[in-house]
Amino acid sequence: MYENNTRDLEGLDRSDASLENKPQWTTCSAFERDLLIAIAALENTNNPPATDAITDFLTDWYTTINHADLYQALEELKTKSLLTQNGRRPATYRLTTDGHHLLEAYIADLTTICNPNQITITLERPITPGDLEQAYCKLQQEAYR
Repeated sequence: MYENNTRDLEGLDRSDASLENKPQWTTCSAFERDLLIAIAALENTNNPPATDAITDFLTDWYTTINHADLYQALEELKTKSLLTQNGRRPATYRLTTDGHHLLEAYIADLTTICNPNQITITLERPITPGDLEQAYCKLQQEAYR
């Protein structure tokens, strides 16, 4: 296994992709990114994200997983404040808020790449009846530029 293989997953050059001084998707190795995805997936199941469950989850992606590499990558993710460890034997792992935000930013990037004609609007406050008309007018103006 090549821990630093990026698998051509370079991040988008967006200024809003992550907060300043926060880890970015491209600062993680491919294996670390896969660990984040595995832990996020396992958090939503009855199988707690312990090392055995994480290894089982990743067996579809990797033919062999070196436990030394696994623990080193988990420690690195904890150092980057993307992951927390609960307990020692067996240790379970949870994504931090930064870890969730990092995955959400990556998901948004993938959505943009896969659906280039889709528009996503993030609301800063509840919608009022006049807001819809204003938003429609802004979209019309943008379309004619």
